[in-house]
Amino acid sequence: ALQRLGRAVELLPSFTEAWYNLGRLQLKLNNLQQAKVSLKKAKDLDPKRIEAYVGLGLAMERGGEFSPALSVYELGLKQDPTNVDLLNGVARVLRNKGQVEEAIKKAKAILLVNSNSLDAYNTLGLCYLDRGELELARFVFLKAEGSVPGGAESASIQANMGLVFFRMGKEFAAEERFNAARQLDPDHVGAMTNLAYLKLKNYDFEGARALLE
Repeated sequence: ALQRLGRAVELLPSFTEAWYNLGRLQLKLNNLQQAKVSLKKAKDLDPKRIEAYVGLGLAMERGGEFSPALSVYELGLKQDPTNVDLLNGVARVLRNKGQVEEAIKKAKAILLVNSNSLDAYNTLGLCYLDRGELELARFVFLKAEGSVPGGAESASIQANMGLVFFRMGKEFAAEERFNAARQLDPDHVGAMTNLAYLKLKNYDFEGARALLE
């Protein structure tokens, strides 16, 4: 697919759809620099293509470029002020920039518009975790798991529940949640990293190394 899409944009440099799909694939493969180039090209060719703003912002987020990601999301919101994916991007970035209170406000505002946004629940729960409000964080993730469509099948919800239990000192419950996250998504980096930490604490060095590798 990568080869075909690369050939498509080579033959027709104004082929917006191919640039977008190329960028999306590069993002999936974690080729962040290439993904940014392709998605920016798609955005510039068609400024109304909202998903290109979402993808470009996500590529920047993953690379730790939080301020540029915020700018991209805000630019996209000028085109579509109620787009939930862009609003969630803003909330995530604010949290990662340490603006936890603002991120909470944004996440709550998203849930007023779309009460089924798993991304908003994840951000809100992690914000409470950042503030040390463990019961509130637990409540948010449990609500997402039990009430939101797709919540029970979300690897991120399971992994974040594991983080809450870990911070509560409930290591067995945390391990169960991290394993549940890996069953849903075997490549979930957060779940693998946290499981490895638990194995290190229990002197299972080989198990920890295998997960980290």
